[in-house]
Amino acid sequence: MNWYAQRLDLCYSWRLVSQDEAAESLDILKTFDYPRKSKYLYNESVMWRGTTSSIKFYLKHNEYKKHNRKILSELKNINPSIDKIYKLSEGVLRFEITYRKQGIDYLFGKKQVTYKDLLNKDFLETALSINLNRLTMNLDKSVMDDREALKQLKKIYSSRKSIRLFTFYKLFTSPQINHRIMLKRNYNPSTIWRNKKDISLARVGLPSNTKPIPFKLEIPSDLVVNPDKASPASAGGLRGIQ
Repeated sequence: MNWYAQRLDLCYSWRLVSQDEAAESLDILKTFDYPRKSKYLYNESVMWRGTTSSIKFYLKHNEYKKHNRKILSELKNINPSIDKIYKLSEGVLRFEITYRKQGIDYLFGKKQVTYKDLLNKDFLETALSINLNRLTMNLDKSVMDDREALKQLKKIYSSRKSIRLFTFYKLFTSPQINHRIMLKRNYNPSTIWRNKKDISLARVGLPSNTKPIPFKLEIPSDLVVNPDKASPASAGGLRGIQ
């Protein structure tokens, strides 16, 4: 009852239509940088590591298969229906935030955080959403192709400003790291902040690497793996916390 939290892992998982769609979504997220965190890219995951907290996205199906291959094989001999359980992880994109002690204190605004503070689902869900928004420059969570992104900008800005912001948007969200480095070296920080704000106000979405993906990467989402309507036994408790 009186133990103080030293580490907190929050997570949120979306179940998408297919494993390919989950992989495409992960590739889009890999293009972003998180302020004051170091980014580490892997084939099936991406992490932004900081001193007080770290953020990670990964493909749950791949991770589940990698760490549970042996036990899955053994269980299949006992219960053939284990294949159905294994397939539940297909198409799942998982988002995790790890808070260390200093990060927990800052998140809750106090130095003695107990399990009771963790029972506020809305508060924790909001923390996940704020971090997702900060990572993705407060962009709309739908995925847009270039034509739709430029169309959104032209709805509220002049043609000249729209083109300038679109160029900035493409370079800043480019998979090529040198593009972002170039912008940061040649733009004043206040100009970068203002451009990102203007793009966000125009409701420009996440950049599409190949084609638009028909869902919004938002929190809360109807695609969450553990919906509120699920029973505790099947949902694992609070939504997004497993």
